Amino acid sequence: MVVATVRPDLVVDFERRPNYLAVRFPWDAQAVSLIKAVPGRRWHKEEKYWSIPSGGLRALQTQAARRGFDVVISQQLKLAQARGQKDKSELRQLKQLDDADLDLPTKTTARPYQRAGIRFLQASLRKFKGTLLADDMGLGKTFQALSLIALSKIQTVLVLCPATVKWVWSEEIEKHYPALSNVVVDGSAAERRKQWASGARIIIAGYEIIIPRRRQDEKGKWHVVATPEMVARVRDWDLVICDEAAKLKNYRTATAKTVKKLNRRYSLGLSGKPIENRLEELHSIMDFVMPGLLGPGFLFHQEHCITNRYGGVVGYKGIEIIRHKIAPHYLRRLKEDVLTELPPKTMNDVWLEMSKKEWRLYEGIKEQILAIIRENPTLKTGNILTEILRLKQCTDDARLLDEEGIPSTKVKALADLLEASEGHKVVVFTQFKKFAKLVAAEFDGLLLDGDVPVPKRPGLIREFQEGDNQLLV
Repeated sequence: MVVATVRPDLVVDFERRPNYLAVRFPWDAQAVSLIKAVPGRRWHKEEKYWSIPSGGLRALQTQAARRGFDVVISQQLKLAQARGQKDKSELRQLKQLDDADLDLPTKTTARPYQRAGIRFLQASLRKFKGTLLADDMGLGKTFQALSLIALSKIQTVLVLCPATVKWVWSEEIEKHYPALSNVVVDGSAAERRKQWASGARIIIAGYEIIIPRRRQDEKGKWHVVATPEMVARVRDWDLVICDEAAKLKNYRTATAKTVKKLNRRYSLGLSGKPIENRLEELHSIMDFVMPGLLGPGFLFHQEHCITNRYGGVVGYKGIEIIRHKIAPHYLRRLKEDVLTELPPKTMNDVWLEMSKKEWRLYEGIKEQILAIIRENPTLKTGNILTEILRLKQCTDDARLLDEEGIPSTKVKALADLLEASEGHKVVVFTQFKKFAKLVAAEFDGLLLDGDVPVPKRPGLIREFQEGDNQLLV
C-alpha cells in the first residue's frame, strides 16, 4: 500500500515591515528547509511565523513547486499586488509627462518639467510613501520639493542637508513660499532646543547635527550624550527630505544609520548624482527612500556583486533587475533634455604669456626648488609639492609671494574679460585665498571665501544675482 504524503500549504501574507512577507504553515521539516533556503528569511519565535524579503517570493514559489508544496497567496496580498502593479504602471506614465496642470500657491512661474515633476512626487508619496528626485543640478529640485509641501496637508517636515546648504533652503522658502513657516537649526544647545520646539512646519538641519553624540566614561563604556537633537530622533515626522542624498551612500556611516531610523510617514531623497562609482551606494540611498525595496544589504551584495578571492567588489550582475525594480520610484531629467532653449555650454582655455619680470621670478623660484632637492636627496614628495605651489602662486600674481612691482598677466587678462563682458555677471574661482581678496579689492567685486559665515552666504549670493555688482570672487 502506498501512502501519499500530504504537504502543508505555505500561506503568504503581509508582514509588519515594508517589503517583507509573512509565511505561515504547520510544522514540517521539509517546509522548514525550504524556507531556510530563502536568503534573508527570519523566524519570529513569539508570533511563530517566518518572514522573507518580498523579492524572494518567486524563488520560494519555484522551489516549493519542485518539492510538491503549494504556496497560497492571501486574498489581501493578491489585491495589494495587483494594485501595486497598477500604481507602478501609473508612475511610469507620469515619468513621461512634459507638463502637468497645477495651481501652485506661489508667484514663481514653474517650468513645464517642474510641474510634471511635482505631479510625479505627489503620486509617488501617495502610492508608495517615498521617491527619489534625481534631476540634474540646477533644475530646481528644492522648488519642486517645496511645491509638494505647499500643495499637501503635510504638517511636520524635516529637511536634512549639508550644513552649507541650510540657509539656502530657508532663502528658497522665503522666495517661493513665504507662507511656509520654517526654522534653521543652528547655534548653541539652548538655541537649538527652542528651534526644535518652535512648531514650524519645516525644520531645516545639517546631517552632522542629527547624529547621536557619544562619550566614554572612566570605565571605558560609551554613553549617548543628551542633546536637543534627541527629540528629533524620536519624533514622528510626516515627511523627511534628504537633500544631497548621496550623503547616505555608505550604509556603514553613522549618518546613514541615524537617518534611516527616523520615524517618518513619507521619505523624499534629492540628489543630482545619486550614484557615482558603486552600485551598493544606490542600494543605501534607496533603502532610505523605500526601505526594503532592494532587499537586505547582504542579500543585495550576494545577488548583484561580483567579488574577487579577497571579497572586494570587481563587478556587478543583474543590473537590469535592479533597474526594473527602481524604475517607478525615481525621476531624473537632464538639462539638455528639458532646457532646450539654453545654448550648449562653451568651454574655452585661454593661454596667457607671462611678462619678462614674471618669467624671471618664475625661473628664480624653480632654481631654488631644484637646489633644495639636490641638497636634500631624501626630501619627501609632500615637501617638494609644497615648494612647487610657489610656482603656481607666481603664475597668478607676484604679490602672493610678497613681491611688489610686478604686474600680473592674469589680472590684466581679467580686466579685459570684464570689459568685454559688457556688464554681464562674472564668477571667478581661485585656489588662493589671498589672490581672491586681491582680485575682489582691485575690481570692487564681492568676495565669498571661508571667512564669510555660512548664514550670510545666501544673502551674499542674492546680492550678486540681484544687485549691480558684476563680479563675484
